[in-house]
Amino acid sequence: MTCTRTAVSAFAKSDSAFDDLTAALGDPRPHPTEAALVQLGRVLLTELVDVIADTALEDYQTILGEALIGAFHSAAGRIERDADRARDAMRALDRDFDGSEAADTELQEATA
Repeated sequence: MTCTRTAVSAFAKSDSAFDDLTAALGDPRPHPTEAALVQLGRVLLTELVDVIADTALEDYQTILGEALIGAFHSAAGRIERDADRARDAMRALDRDFDGSEAADTELQEATA
């Protein structure tokens, strides 16, 4: 199977803000569509409710659903914090760059 990738400019406008955000990430790999992610969320919650319906866990379905959603929010927050730390490190390296080979190597490693 052949995989074809096309370059997408971060400045190209698409039909949705979601597509613009994923294009701005600069990762050449394809991202799932917004519709696919919405469908995934619906399927996960539907399956959760279906599995625990009419069981001893039925009384906790709201808590379990909120916990599932919270897990995704927690993961998103962690990814954002990691990206923020990486950006801060890049800014510090760029700011303190003195032209030396060691500083250049450190900056190149941080951008890899």
